[in-house]
Amino acid sequence: EPLLHDATVADGSGGSHLSESRKAKQAGIKVFWDKEQEGDLIARLSRRVYDYVNHVLPFEIKENGQEDLMSIQYFGRGPDDDKPDRYMPHCDGDCNGLDFKPGNRMATIVMYCEVPKVGGATNFRNSGVHIKPKKYAATF
Repeated sequence: EPLLHDATVADGSGGSHLSESRKAKQAGIKVFWDKEQEGDLIARLSRRVYDYVNHVLPFEIKENGQEDLMSIQYFGRGPDDDKPDRYMPHCDGDCNGLDFKPGNRMATIVMYCEVPKVGGATNFRNSGVHIKPKKYAATF
């Protein structure tokens, strides 16, 4: 079972570090593909994600070589919390407007397991899209 730890951000050279721009807890979740046929919940969920991505994008993304799942939990947001958990604006991958380069992250799916009473939205600044989370929904 994954253990939550302070969330980190990519450092641009394959590693990660703590950052003031992200305050949350996170845990990497390994997908055991060999247990998919046995009904492993994480493998089944991951297969649905791959099936969806391959349905909407002109690629045939395979499981091998992909990032593990990441569980991120945000706490706080009470009326007296002056520094609630948050993730400041950023880009998942290159944010330079150039064509996609193979080997870089091409997509991110955010799945909402719980929804806070205040906050929790995902903003895509460059496209002007603002997503308010709904429990058990996902944003691609």
